[in-house]
Amino acid sequence: MKKGILYLLALCALFSFTQQNETKIKYNGWTSHNLHGKVKELRLTSYPADAKGRKLSEQAEGHKHQFVFSEQGDELQYNIYDASGKLLAKSVPSYINGRIGNTTNTDMATGQEEQWVIFSYLLDFYAQEAHCYINNNLQKKLYNQVNAMGHLTHTRVVDNNDRSTYLRGMKYDAQENLVAASDTFKVLNNKDSIIQTTYHYMQSDSNHNWTLRLDHVNGKTMITERQIVYYK
Repeated sequence: MKKGILYLLALCALFSFTQQNETKIKYNGWTSHNLHGKVKELRLTSYPADAKGRKLSEQAEGHKHQFVFSEQGDELQYNIYDASGKLLAKSVPSYINGRIGNTTNTDMATGQEEQWVIFSYLLDFYAQEAHCYINNNLQKKLYNQVNAMGHLTHTRVVDNNDRSTYLRGMKYDAQENLVAASDTFKVLNNKDSIIQTTYHYMQSDSNHNWTLRLDHVNGKTMITERQIVYYK
């Protein structure tokens, strides 16, 4: 389950962007994360907290996340670490004609690689359909839907028999910050595993990018700190 979650985190993050040159809006990694300003790097770390958002421990909980961007706003790499800072997985996109054509997800413990190839796009921004290959063998497929602003609202992953294995639904506030997500892991002949998460934004920086957020995950409360490094 943990390996599956890592891969799904990676594909959701890295299929959430490409670049569009034909409209007035230029979509890229910054817009996919709803970022303002020339962001170089994001780091997200979560900690246990009480209902009022007070940190209960300095020991990180869950995965740490790092996103790296070019000076033009293209997302270059997404890394997932454990709570101690050990690299667990990384995702690296390849660009074709200014947009992502495929993404490589690597499990650092085993060296296993997933190659995700995009077959169609939404708004020339998100992957509408993408296929996952391991050792050149098709393993699963992904389908996305987006809202009017181009942000993901639904993701579905199916196996080789077109049976759904993972579903994700997302909702946003008026500023296009994610406020709710529902993740459903479907296992054949077993009960679904469902994760319900809501987000409350507590602090932002001078560029109006959030830096502190309260997360409620299946009734458990965590506080997430987001460190943002900007290009000078």
